[in-house]
Amino acid sequence: MAIPDHIKQQIIINIDKKRDKTLSKLREILDYPYHPDTKILIFRVEGDSGGCGMNLLAANEHWDEIEVNADGENLYSTRFLHFGFSFFVLEGCDVSIDKTSLLEQIDKFTRDYLYPWFADRFEELGGKDHPLDCVLQKHDTLRGFSMKERKWIKVHAV
Repeated sequence: MAIPDHIKQQIIINIDKKRDKTLSKLREILDYPYHPDTKILIFRVEGDSGGCGMNLLAANEHWDEIEVNADGENLYSTRFLHFGFSFFVLEGCDVSIDKTSLLEQIDKFTRDYLYPWFADRFEELGGKDHPLDCVLQKHDTLRGFSMKERKWIKVHAV
């Protein structure tokens, strides 16, 4: 079963209405005082069935998580803890949760739209010139979307 066009349009609308909030949080993320060993920001994408969220991890060049900032504070006791994003893409859509094949297609459509959309917001803020690599990674996978290179890359488990 193909995704009806009106559902695709509503998914796009639901993501697009998060534009300003996304830009505001991304600006904070890009300006945050990361530990000097931080080389990669990993936006871990989780969720399915019409909802997804992103949690942020800081990592070194070996993809080992770094848990302190430039001041030696634990990241998770600072504003870094609140750098997540959430998108409920099916808001306003009439979709039956029991249509598994349709939900799988919706999840794929959402990822295919959301990853470049998020990279566009990143670029709007000068992200391509940011010293850290930034990667969108779906949880439990070893593939990530490099926002600077705008391509899929192999990633390491964190």
